[in-house]
Amino acid sequence: MSLGMGRRAGYGRGQPAAAPQVRRHFGNSAELRRYVRETFGPEVLLGFSRGKDAIAAWIAMDSQWDRIVPVYHYLIPGLEFEEESLTYFEKAFGSKIIRLPAPATYRMLRNLTFQAPENCSIVEGFNLPTYAYSDLWDHVRQLARASGVADRVRICVDVPYAESLAVQSRSDVLLLLMWDTPEEA
Repeated sequence: MSLGMGRRAGYGRGQPAAAPQVRRHFGNSAELRRYVRETFGPEVLLGFSRGKDAIAAWIAMDSQWDRIVPVYHYLIPGLEFEEESLTYFEKAFGSKIIRLPAPATYRMLRNLTFQAPENCSIVEGFNLPTYAYSDLWDHVRQLARASGVADRVRICVDVPYAESLAVQSRSDVLLLLMWDTPEEA
């Protein structure tokens, strides 16, 4: 998921903006990126999963936005292999990656998933809230606005992983990546 964020004429920090009429169809990804940059400004939030799609999105966006703010949602904080790859991408792209817990982190704790019996009363004592991704992105947007970034547009819709696997398993051919213009290859 990518979220474009930037200032729009007539809107200041902290003021809610009316949702713009967003164009939905584009000839290619370069045209889409150009439109988002012109409409929403030079700064963008990027949902960064460490996967090939997120890396490709960051590379494609890098030349068109002045500032890309990547956000990573972890399931378990501080896993060594995740931290190593996040550090690698921070160095490679020259940008700090914001790390936030995924909603599933709280759900697993509330449900005492993988908890030793002696930890259950401690975890239950925290009365952890229920979060959705929209709650976490609201928090990220607040942080971004404090840094001078405001408003957003959703560039693409997430496809649930299980649904994606089901569609792929029924396919005769699996197309991983398609570049539709030579200059993007």
